[in-house]
Amino acid sequence: MTAGTEPHPPAGTEPRPAAGTEPHSPSGAEPQPPGAEPHPHPGAEPHPHPGAEPHPPPGAEPCHPRARTEPPSPGAEPLPTGAEPRTPPGAEPQPSGTEPHPRAGTEPPSSGAEVPAPGAEPQPSGVKPRPQARTELPAPGAEPHTRAVLGKAAYENFPVAPFFLPRAWRDDLMAVYGWARLVDDIGDGDLAPGGADAAALGVPAGSSGDRLALLDAAEEDLRRVVDGGGRPPRHPLVTALGPAIRRHGIGPGPFLALIEANRQDQHVRRYATYDDLLAYCELSANPVGRLVLAVTGTTTPERIRRSDAVCTALQIAEHLQDVAEDLRRHDRIYLPAEDMRRYGVEEDDLRQPVGGAPVRELIAFETRRARLLLDQGAPLVGSVHGRLRLLLAGFVAGGRAALGAIAAAGHDPLPGPPRHNGAALLRETVATLRRKG
Repeated sequence: MTAGTEPHPPAGTEPRPAAGTEPHSPSGAEPQPPGAEPHPHPGAEPHPHPGAEPHPPPGAEPCHPRARTEPPSPGAEPLPTGAEPRTPPGAEPQPSGTEPHPRAGTEPPSSGAEVPAPGAEPQPSGVKPRPQARTELPAPGAEPHTRAVLGKAAYENFPVAPFFLPRAWRDDLMAVYGWARLVDDIGDGDLAPGGADAAALGVPAGSSGDRLALLDAAEEDLRRVVDGGGRPPRHPLVTALGPAIRRHGIGPGPFLALIEANRQDQHVRRYATYDDLLAYCELSANPVGRLVLAVTGTTTPERIRRSDAVCTALQIAEHLQDVAEDLRRHDRIYLPAEDMRRYGVEEDDLRQPVGGAPVRELIAFETRRARLLLDQGAPLVGSVHGRLRLLLAGFVAGGRAALGAIAAAGHDPLPGPPRHNGAALLRETVATLRRKG
């Protein structure tokens, strides 16, 4: 599965389970293809978080379910994925020996040296890093395979744990991201070579390439953290997740949804309808925003709805950017078959070096639909203040900048994934902050 959050269980083979909540029924107007009947549109509204100090807009991008095919960039920080709480976190007693967490809506004190993410490191061939706010480097003592996972934060379409956030939030967001990225890498077959992750999860060497076996092992290791019972987790990224789960009282729902999304990616490679795609995003993308709300102590039903809209839009934007790559590397198409038929697009059309008019029209339609979702979720930004507002503005702005890059490429992603630059992201961030969404 690709992260896009990512981030993926393609819908169409199972009911649209929502991470920790029931799927939202589509609402709001949505662009209609010529001659097509109106299509319902998911009216998920994002979640605002109060409590943060104003800071200058970051050069970061939005919260994207998963960064499926993007290689890790050393020295970047991870993005939390998969939030669930319907109930505001922070209400459970904390286990002895853990740090007290701040009350909902307040920022924990920031401490410790902040290290800007190196923007000039060598990049994997053919991959263009997405601009992002400065972030902390993975711990120098981390094992190589762990650093490889955490390093992928710089390639996400959203800010993971930017330097301007309080230290406590950054640490927990990094822990959540590291775990979610590990699960996505398992689902996409992108683990670091050598089998270190499989060994850390207790998977025999002979099964180190079995993605379903690895996902089962990842779930078992997660349950050592969430269920207790005295069994320590095996993988260092799962171990790092434990303190965040305990501090914020996060249940297993969002994490299990992300695992299920990746299981679905192993056997579902096409989506019949837009509703099927939305069901997939409920598993692969929406838990990410819910975990951000949980870590910052700002979960409310309204914010969850708005957050879901933003995260679904980000996932769709990533799918649109990666149409050619998803088909070539994974034989996956995240464009609803009903929409492909409506615009006269065949699968072979998506394998061409350049998109024809029907492909461009289809991508333009899906881009407009994703932009409407972002607009529905954008009021989430105005519901919070300070540094948290800056973070959420980066999520929304990243989505708008990504969609703008697709439009600037003539709605043709087949020659290569359209990417925006830092200037476009900064403009969108400033505009989003001024509008408060």
